[in-house]
Amino acid sequence: YFASLSSFKRIRKRMGFLSTRQQGHMVETITEPIEELRERFPKAGYFELKKHLRIDHNLRVSRETIKEWSHATEPELVARRLRKDMVRKVFYCAGINDLWCIDQHDKWKYRFGLCLHACVDPFSGVLKWMKIWWNNSNPVLIGKYYLDVVEANGYGPLLTQSDVGNENGNVARAQTFLRQWADPELCNTVQHRWMAEKMNIPSEIVWSVFCTTFSFGYEGLLQHGVDQGCLVFCYIFIPWLQHELDEYVVKNNTTKKRHNQKIACTNGVPLLVEQAPERFDAQDYKVTFSPESIQTARQLYAPIDHPVLELVPESF
Repeated sequence: YFASLSSFKRIRKRMGFLSTRQQGHMVETITEPIEELRERFPKAGYFELKKHLRIDHNLRVSRETIKEWSHATEPELVARRLRKDMVRKVFYCAGINDLWCIDQHDKWKYRFGLCLHACVDPFSGVLKWMKIWWNNSNPVLIGKYYLDVVEANGYGPLLTQSDVGNENGNVARAQTFLRQWADPELCNTVQHRWMAEKMNIPSEIVWSVFCTTFSFGYEGLLQHGVDQGCLVFCYIFIPWLQHELDEYVVKNNTTKKRHNQKIACTNGVPLLVEQAPERFDAQDYKVTFSPESIQTARQLYAPIDHPVLELVPESF
């Protein structure tokens, strides 16, 4: 079938998919939804607000309109969000699924008893997972995160990468086991890269953005929950926060990143880059793993009956 661009635009308009200009939002029409978003994301800037409006409220608003609203409503916050100097480091990645970078985040661990963990493909920018639990230092739990994603996708990366630490041991073992199962010539090799502290750059960037755009708006509510009791807090808040993090991952993976001239790899919607690498002159290095090998790895490195996988004790 063939349709001209004008026909495509008419079809899109008839189906209710209006462009930013067609929706024609002004400062007055976006005040209420932005005020609602501000309760959850008090530090979000223009780019993040534009993304949340599009996904949460189905509103396509120009950056200039959001900028006008911000300068009129919250000039003191605009002043705080001035650009800061950053120390840039060089990071190399050959292509999609060449490397998966994993890292934990402990900012909520000692304050609320909540432990975060994430994995990102640094080339495409796709978040493979972002999990919250009452623990993030048990290698069985981290191994389960990795194997769940590998099983859902049917493939894994050439290499995994993490900070040095016992909690990442089962990911390194499972990745090496699966790669050697798929390619016996890799026997006696390790298919995991250990990085010094603060040198696992892609995942450090993920957590920096997370702290700036997401976590701050939830801390007051979390403190109230902790005051009600630890087990009740875990039972109620962890599943709810996981749902919020799943939405955060969807927003990240379906939103084009801001262009950065200092980054050599392609710039596009992360999921599109991953699913159609040829459109972006990129190479996909994914390694297909058999279901049998994944199940064997799970039995060895992430047994389903391990106590760390229980949200609360059975007695609760």
